[in-house]
Amino acid sequence: MIYLDNGATSWPKPCAMPSAVSKFITDFGANPGRSAYKYALKTSEMLYQTRKNLADFFGAENEENVIFSLNSTHLLNIAIKGIIKPNSRVLISDMEHNAVIRPLARLKEEIGIEIFTFETDLLNNENTIKNFEDAIKNNIDVVISIHASNVTGRILPIYEMGRICREYKCIFIVDACQSAGNTKIHIGKCNIDVLCFSPHKGLLSLMGTGVMIINNEKLKIDTLIEGGTGGSSMEEKMPPFFPDRLEAGTLNLPGILSINIGLDYIKSQTPEKIGLYENALCRRVYNAFLNFPEDIILYTPYPEKDYVGVLSFNIKDKSPSEVSSFLDKRNICVRSGLHCCPSAHKKLNTLPQGTVRVSFGPFNTIKDADMLICSIRDLILNQK
Repeated sequence: MIYLDNGATSWPKPCAMPSAVSKFITDFGANPGRSAYKYALKTSEMLYQTRKNLADFFGAENEENVIFSLNSTHLLNIAIKGIIKPNSRVLISDMEHNAVIRPLARLKEEIGIEIFTFETDLLNNENTIKNFEDAIKNNIDVVISIHASNVTGRILPIYEMGRICREYKCIFIVDACQSAGNTKIHIGKCNIDVLCFSPHKGLLSLMGTGVMIINNEKLKIDTLIEGGTGGSSMEEKMPPFFPDRLEAGTLNLPGILSINIGLDYIKSQTPEKIGLYENALCRRVYNAFLNFPEDIILYTPYPEKDYVGVLSFNIKDKSPSEVSSFLDKRNICVRSGLHCCPSAHKKLNTLPQGTVRVSFGPFNTIKDADMLICSIRDLILNQK
């Protein structure tokens, strides 16, 4: 099987992961923070170490501000609904995922927030920065933005955006689902207040895990759910301190352990090298597709820089689902449709059908890319 859907979740996983997770389940799978016996303490230590490793990796000062949950969608909901107040003015990009669009739509209906959008430029970050700064002058309270698009692969200039947010005293929330692990992110240098991502993607962990890193000690986040935390049990309200305030109930400890394993692999390769490799595979496919200008529609400029390894395309006279089904018969896994991101498809003028999306991971090979190229070529030649 040739797996080219790493934008949805990474596969395969690092070879050390199955045995490490299995050892946790069989040897010391206790609930951390609930008891003082040795297996529970060992689990608590593993949990703490994962928080610390993530804090160090992303440049956060306090590992207690690393929050675990089900996925980034859950955490973005916590950030959005826990920070944004009635009548707030919120700025987003024109390529946001439904994990941002839908919570904001609910808040707009229920508490009367205003939503503004800035236009991104798929070729020129200077234009993106100018559009962003023009839009933020509308007395914006909160900025929420992707770091990299799951449809176009475009990396937004969050360093400059964070600097502008600080200048205008806006809270800056970043969705790094497509960039964490393949692009260097320093939460402090980028002036990010809240970073959310799903480590089962770029950090190569198991599904059912999400990470939020809070980089603003003064930031007040209301709870989305309440329950047991293993401490402060006499209090009827959730504790005021992190991580307990936002971690009600038992965590996915096997999944959190897998983050550590994935992170070890990412650090051994470095995000910079992984990003360059994935993008090189993407360019290889892009270059080959340029040989079929009358048959293949490419929706982004040549992904030379400022792109992750994501490529969206269509074949004329074929629906995305038809292309995906054809490739599936050749054991090539790609995604078709809207990718939960209709705003990006509106920008690309690909509504309602969407696109075929290829997304590379660190374990893909040149052979994988070439097999995709050959299969698409066969599909085009067979329909003529």
